Amino acid sequence: MKKILTNPHYVGDLVQGRQTTVSVTSKVHEEIPREQQIITENAHQAIISREDFEAVQQYMMGRKRQQAKPKAKKHLFTNYLFCADCGKALWYVHYRKGYVCGNYYKHGKHVCSQHSVKEKELIEVILADIRSRAESLNEKEVMGRLESKATQARRQAEKQLQTLQKRIDKLKEQKTGLIRLLASGTITETEYKEATESGNAELCSLHDQLKDIQSLQARSSTGESIIRLKKELKRFMKLDELTSEMVHRLVDKIEVQADGSVNIHYKFPPTALLTA
Repeated sequence: MKKILTNPHYVGDLVQGRQTTVSVTSKVHEEIPREQQIITENAHQAIISREDFEAVQQYMMGRKRQQAKPKAKKHLFTNYLFCADCGKALWYVHYRKGYVCGNYYKHGKHVCSQHSVKEKELIEVILADIRSRAESLNEKEVMGRLESKATQARRQAEKQLQTLQKRIDKLKEQKTGLIRLLASGTITETEYKEATESGNAELCSLHDQLKDIQSLQARSSTGESIIRLKKELKRFMKLDELTSEMVHRLVDKIEVQADGSVNIHYKFPPTALLTA
């Protein structure tokens, strides 16, 4: 029935090359994509109007889109929750509004137990854990560590600038020496060009590196970066929502015990959120 409804022959079109054999020794046929077929429109008298035919095609395409399965929704802790006993991932179960050990859900209690946890309760546990860590932070101490790191970065940048500048000066001296040799006739113009070609390329690269470091140094040396860090710290300590971005940045994995309690493994201390 579907072949009849999609056959352009009924609107008067002649279609050639709709199928081909897999090989010269095989009788198996396969369909050729429509764009590669040879179509001659209005080659013979139509049985149905082209308008009716196109209307049927649009209807069938609409049915196909409706029947397509929707993509599975990815929940907040998908790929982060694991059973503490069997090690398998926990699956989100909609009617439970939470997660259950995938091993138990698929194979039953003879392989594992439920290890279930509600999503809402898990969010509250993680938020409470992060808040308790944040409350124990000393703002001056954290800012002191961050400023110390910024100072170390500036010193390292200054050393890099000095090294680059020395190399630039050395290359310039070499170039001046080559100009003198060229002027005195000791070397030819061709020899001068060959000798300076690689030096010029290195000079361009060094100047680019110099500009990058100076630009970074200018941005990091302003008080704005410290002000921004203070704002981030205050926002972090007032944390009232757990987003998928925060889960991704902070959490490595969460192990769920048989009684529903959890063991949270962070990728790094939660305060690292400020500088990540």
